[in-house]
Amino acid sequence: MSREIKFRAWDIHCNHMLDHSDLIDVVDGGGSVIQMILDESIECHLMQYTGLKDRNGVEIYEGDILDDQENDALWVVSFSDRGCFCAHAPDDTLEWVLLDDYTFEVVGNIHENPDLLK
Repeated sequence: MSREIKFRAWDIHCNHMLDHSDLIDVVDGGGSVIQMILDESIECHLMQYTGLKDRNGVEIYEGDILDDQENDALWVVSFSDRGCFCAHAPDDTLEWVLLDDYTFEVVGNIHENPDLLK
């Protein structure tokens, strides 16, 4: 089974999320926006799609904030040094969960909704 590879990016200077279709757009020089990000001519935080969706069918990306209503907890999605996407407690404690172990709901992301983590 193959996994769909997609990205989104947080534009640091414009405080704007670029979705996958924005990133693959070809720009005047013939390259894509994603190539400009990788070349560091656009300063962005690049976030990869995990290949999973929340209980409402919303795609889950790195940097997303997930609500675990069963346990009354929030989690932040990241790529772990174990080589997989996981969710960790917002206070960066060592508490981690695998994304496919729970039924989460995406409630925001760390760039557009940092207030959710306070």
